[in-house]
Amino acid sequence: MEEAVSFLSQGKKLEANLYIPYEGAPTIIMSHGMESSKEGKKWPLFCSRLCEAGFATLRFSYRDCIKSGLNLAEATLTARVEDLKAAMDFLEEKGVNTERLGAIGSSFGGRTLLAARDRRIKAMVLLATPSYLSMPSFMPPEIEQKGGFELGSGAKLGLSFFEDLKKYNTLRDLEKINCPILVIHGSADIIVPLKEAEEIYRAAKGPKRIEVIRGASHTLDDRPEYGEQLVNLCQEWFKTYLGDL
Repeated sequence: MEEAVSFLSQGKKLEANLYIPYEGAPTIIMSHGMESSKEGKKWPLFCSRLCEAGFATLRFSYRDCIKSGLNLAEATLTARVEDLKAAMDFLEEKGVNTERLGAIGSSFGGRTLLAARDRRIKAMVLLATPSYLSMPSFMPPEIEQKGGFELGSGAKLGLSFFEDLKKYNTLRDLEKINCPILVIHGSADIIVPLKEAEEIYRAAKGPKRIEVIRGASHTLDDRPEYGEQLVNLCQEWFKTYLGDL
C-alpha cells in the first residue's frame, strides 16, 4: 500500500505518495514533466512495478502542479530544483534508504534532475529530456511583449521562467554528474527532437546507455507495450546500479 505523505519546500506544501516494500530497500524518486503531476499516466505504473521488484518509491507533485490545476505563472527551474531537493531531504528525514537512491525524470523533470546535480542520486533515467533549455537565445520576441508564453494546455509561463533559464546549461550540468545515466527517447517525439537525447548521451560521463523506443511520442506511453518497455528498462538499470535486491 502506498502512503499519502506531504512535505515542505520553501514553505510550499507538496503532496506525495511513498511506498516502502521493506526496510532498507533502494529508493526511486519520480520527477514529472512541466505540465504533469504525480498522477500522470506513467507514474503510478512505474511505482507499482518498481515496488513489486523491491524498490521503495516516492512520487510527488511540484509546487506549480497542484490538484486544483496548473499554476505556472511563477514556475522556474530553480524552484523545481528546490522541490526535488526537499523531496530527497524528506526521504532522509523519514529514514528511507538514500544510500541507494535512483531517480526517473520525464521531459522538464529530467532537466530538473540534471540541474540539481545532487550527489545523493546514484543512478538516473532520463525520459524525453531536452538539452536545449539554456535559452533564451531563440525565444520569439513576442514572449516578452506578451509577458510570457502560453502552453498547449492554456497554462502560461511567466517571463521569470525564461530569465531563470539563463543560469543553467545542460552540458555544464552533465560535467558535474558522475552517476550512471540511462537516456530513453521516442523516435516520434516532435516536442523534444531525438538529437537532444543523443547530445545528452554523448555528454554524460559515467556509465551510460541510450534506448530509442520506435514509434513512441514525447509522452512515451502511446501504447501499453511502450510502458512495458519503459518499466523493464528502468528495472534493469536500477538493479544493475543500485545493488542486488
